[in-house]
Amino acid sequence: MTAPRQQHALFTEQEYWFNEEGSTNRHEYYRGEVFAMAGATPRHNDIAGNIYASLLNQLRGKPCRARISDQRIKVEATTLQTYPDVVVVCPPFRFESGNKITLLDATVIVEVLSDSTRQYDRNNKFENYKQLPSLRHYLLVETNGVSIEHRIRLENGDWETHTFTSVDDTVNLEAIACSLSVIAIYEEVEGFE
Repeated sequence: MTAPRQQHALFTEQEYWFNEEGSTNRHEYYRGEVFAMAGATPRHNDIAGNIYASLLNQLRGKPCRARISDQRIKVEATTLQTYPDVVVVCPPFRFESGNKITLLDATVIVEVLSDSTRQYDRNNKFENYKQLPSLRHYLLVETNGVSIEHRIRLENGDWETHTFTSVDDTVNLEAIACSLSVIAIYEEVEGFE
């Protein structure tokens, strides 16, 4: 005899927002289900911090804004609500009605990969993110070696991928008139000196 399958409780967005507001941990929301997000290693945090700092400096005095991992993004078409490692948003800033924490747009999304999220970030998460009409650049940054996968939305809506594996490379983010040098992304990160 087998035990009956456990039914997971489904949450409304309002319940998710309420619980998230009082939580010390972050969670993703997808079609009524809530998933705990794993903590990050120092290497992961250093890489994300380097990218954020570079974009923050380049965007000073410009209309777009860089945000770090506490900025929640909602993909309206799929209901996914998550916290990218780094995001760049450009005006007009669109927020979820009744929730000024959840943005509905992003021009650049950066995910720093870990062993536990690598496949999800590359595949399922990207399939959700592609539904954001404003998204132009998606970066997947490795923590186990120098490698940046840059996915670019072309004018016809197709996606093109470029991979950078040399510290001499530069990733151009044309939609926001910024660039990221690979050496700066991995600067002072343990294991990459």
